[in-house]
Amino acid sequence: MSKSWPEIVPDVRIPVPPFRDLDESKTFHRALAVHVAEIGRASGGPFAETLALCSVIASAGALRRSASSGDGATGAPDHPSAVVLGVTLLTRLPVAWTPVSLVEAVRASSSGEGMLWAEPTATQVGYFSDPEFSASRDAAGRWTAGFRERGVSRVDAVLDDDWTFVRYLMDHVADRFPFPFGWSTGGVEQDPLVRRNAAAVSDFFAAQRETPYLRRWSAAEA
Repeated sequence: MSKSWPEIVPDVRIPVPPFRDLDESKTFHRALAVHVAEIGRASGGPFAETLALCSVIASAGALRRSASSGDGATGAPDHPSAVVLGVTLLTRLPVAWTPVSLVEAVRASSSGEGMLWAEPTATQVGYFSDPEFSASRDAAGRWTAGFRERGVSRVDAVLDDDWTFVRYLMDHVADRFPFPFGWSTGGVEQDPLVRRNAAAVSDFFAAQRETPYLRRWSAAEA
């Protein structure tokens, strides 16, 4: 392969969408929150952003529980929301996806803006866009992924097996540069008030990190 992806190992304890019941949904959301918290610890945190992201995940999980108890509802929604799936893929939560289950989750959550995904099969996945994307699996289990634009096709990657292809799809679908990174902001990040408020929050959070419930996640593992 010409590209490098994180060497994550699938964790079979994390439920793979679609969720069969509310317990699987809860387990999935909590696994994602712990994963995000551990990334914060591994990078020297937790940071204010870590707590904010865990709050988003917790809120999404609560909405799932609320939806499951609504009138006429028979259970929790069977796929994570677009927001949660985006966090899942960007942070590389090690869900034991198959290519089909990952694409189905993307289709169900309406993730992948501008990508009109075809119904996936065990040997073929793809979407209509500009350019079009397609990948096929041969008899040996290798996936060949490529693009077609203005009548010209090119191979982007050849992946040895399903899991390697899943890691490729994670990278392909995740929004690696969400706003404001890589976007025109009109220079708002240079606004003195914006920067002063951010610095005040940073100072406040530096003190908060000394509390036991955050210090635990900051401490290095023995």
